[in-house]
Amino acid sequence: MKKLGIDIGGTAVKIGFFSGGDLLECKRYTDVDSLKSFSELLTHNDITDFIDDSFVGIGVGVPGVVSDNRVQSCPNIAWLEKADLISELSNAHGEDYQYGIDNDANLAALGEAVNGAGSEHPTFAFITIGTGIGGGLIIDGKVFHGPGGMAGEIGHIATGHGLACNCGAIGCVEAIASATNIEKRAAGKPLPEIIAAAKDGDHASLQLLQESGAALGETISQIALLTDIRVFIFGGGGAPCLEMWMPHINEVINSRCFGRNANDFVITQASLGNDAGVCGAAALVG
Repeated sequence: MKKLGIDIGGTAVKIGFFSGGDLLECKRYTDVDSLKSFSELLTHNDITDFIDDSFVGIGVGVPGVVSDNRVQSCPNIAWLEKADLISELSNAHGEDYQYGIDNDANLAALGEAVNGAGSEHPTFAFITIGTGIGGGLIIDGKVFHGPGGMAGEIGHIATGHGLACNCGAIGCVEAIASATNIEKRAAGKPLPEIIAAAKDGDHASLQLLQESGAALGETISQIALLTDIRVFIFGGGGAPCLEMWMPHINEVINSRCFGRNANDFVITQASLGNDAGVCGAAALVG
């Protein structure tokens, strides 16, 4: 059984080629900057040569809000706004195959559920730390979308600090704990250097990781208080901070999670890296 998982990003489109549930190859395609160029990519020789009698379908992840099998909002990629990608897939390959679409953070969570760090945990929250903070909720092995398709907007949980978020609110965890915002507060120092400096005892770096870690601890506590989710998986470029964040996360959990303490939780890094999105996209079909 063959299928494709497509992950649309701001700088490139990644396509995973799957057979029997295994990722054979993941290819990166640039210069996809319009619906027309995406439609042309769907008939690229890499794809048409891959499709045979065992092919079942294509799943797609997008960095935006998806509802009713359509992109409802995608502020970072203008050409995806209101795009009907299911129709584009059907026009390119016919109606004999399965097609699916979802938010990219949801699909990264699903990828970890099927093939990665969440495979032994039927229920968990996935938190991706990058330019912003995204997330996905896996409940009993399935993505929880909510009635409007916007469940898992973890980056906009309020955590009590006074920094402004790009969304316009004050106090979002994204504003203090995203990789980009940690680097901004360090005058542009790259995150790996911040981590290294903190390990060497640099006070400013330690303070940045203490403040961001505490905000993430508050975020985890609020999710746990509402849902009783006990497993949290961190992905994205900021995930390597987790080792330095853990003491601060645990301190907040111990003080904020009524009836629970840090020992009741599993908090770990994702295992699929950049392949999580294509793995989750492929899991939508077949």
